[in-house]
Amino acid sequence: MTRYLIVTLPLAGHVYPALGLARELAANGHEVAWAGSENVLRPLVGPDATVFQTGSRLAREQGGAGMAAIKTLWTRFIVPYNKFILPGVDKAVHEYEPDMLLVDQHAAAGAIVAHRHGLPWVTLAVSAMELTQPYRSLPKVTGWMTDILRTMWTNAGLPADEFLDVRDSPYLTLAYTTAELAGPVELPDRVRLVGP
Repeated sequence: MTRYLIVTLPLAGHVYPALGLARELAANGHEVAWAGSENVLRPLVGPDATVFQTGSRLAREQGGAGMAAIKTLWTRFIVPYNKFILPGVDKAVHEYEPDMLLVDQHAAAGAIVAHRHGLPWVTLAVSAMELTQPYRSLPKVTGWMTDILRTMWTNAGLPADEFLDVRDSPYLTLAYTTAELAGPVELPDRVRLVGP
């Protein structure tokens, strides 16, 4: 039996794919718990699920379209949300003592805490966007995103020389998509396309 802790964004489109995996793991005799907002997760994961409370911080304005939308997504939601939940995820790891974390691609706090505690984590990619790297031809954009992640890493007290892009686990990434939906892109061997 393995103990898994799931860390995901508090959005139905991110929780439901992880919930399918959680149910399959539980059906195979494993223990599964969640770290996140009780108010958001409980109606989605059900009354019997174990939820370690992190609180919730969801507000953000949509910044138009294109790059403006990407910028507000990161600066007004992903970064503040992860900074807010980091202590709660750390506390959940101390209390639950999981063997592994299952971490939403944009729930960087989960990957940061896993690395801090020497635990493996699996990335859960709910869309093909990060996998296909649509901004790879825009080095300023990719550099900006890497800088944001590097700052999150060091602000969490992790050594700069150990920095990992927490959107992509070095162990395994489960992508909720198919080759047909992702398009003709080469993916690392550690990426598994498991369907939507």
